[in-house]
Amino acid sequence: MGETLYKTVGQFDIRVPAHIARLCEPSEADRRNHGIEWADGHTCDDCKKETLISERPFDKKCPHCSKPWPVRCLGTACDALIHYSHANGLWYDPYPYCKPCEESRCADNAQEMLLDIPPGTLIDAIDGWRRAAHRVEAEKESDFWISHDLGRNFGNMTGIYLYGDVGTGKTTIAARYAAKAIKAGCAGSFLWVKEYDLMMAAKATSYDGKKESAALFIRLEQAGLAVIDEMFAVSEALSENAKIMIGQAIAKRFEARLPTIVTSNHEPAWAALYDVRVNSRFNGMFKVMKLNGPDLRQHFGGAA
Repeated sequence: MGETLYKTVGQFDIRVPAHIARLCEPSEADRRNHGIEWADGHTCDDCKKETLISERPFDKKCPHCSKPWPVRCLGTACDALIHYSHANGLWYDPYPYCKPCEESRCADNAQEMLLDIPPGTLIDAIDGWRRAAHRVEAEKESDFWISHDLGRNFGNMTGIYLYGDVGTGKTTIAARYAAKAIKAGCAGSFLWVKEYDLMMAAKATSYDGKKESAALFIRLEQAGLAVIDEMFAVSEALSENAKIMIGQAIAKRFEARLPTIVTSNHEPAWAALYDVRVNSRFNGMFKVMKLNGPDLRQHFGGAA
């Protein structure tokens, strides 16, 4: 009875439950923890010396040169080995996914995040991109912004502020920026919200409403990339509590250097409607782009 329930494994004959015995075998432990499959031994990729099974390195390093063993990709059914990187005299842990698996994960996550953008706006941004002159310039700016890790490698300019008259394409350009950033794998999480939505969330009085409101503002504070569409459209109608909540979320994004895209019909000076601190953060956080031109909805007979 005991033999069927328990088995002995390893060089110390440790008794373990039979159903997990395979996972406790030295070869399986090495496969999971060291990223290698031991037979009689293993040859180090760096020093080319062989390590016998009896010299198995429990510290995950080659006993001859101390180079860390590679680890296996965590992708489903993927056996690729990922090596540690060495720079400035230090070993750095490898990213847990190989490049093909990570690209696949990014693609799946991107499709989920893009669902936050209104469908019609997303179609215009990706498939119906109309080459108005200011949009050509906006395209260049988006490439620059993305190449600098959404502004994080370019001082504090992690924000893009798009303003101009109605129909000049602010929302479409914002969607274009967001979609390109998401597809490039620059955003781990994403939120698309209008100032009106934030105003209504701040007005919630029921228990469920307050719960949803808190969740929305937490997402706004923490999202890897956020778009606030039609900012200052209803600012004059905001309660003091709503101004505090929105201002605090913007402040936290500024302090955490989280990329933010804002569209508005008004100049960024309208941020003073919240308070002087929000106005100061707007000036220090956003690259301001004014969009001139005709109402593209009328010009093209469709969405801008």
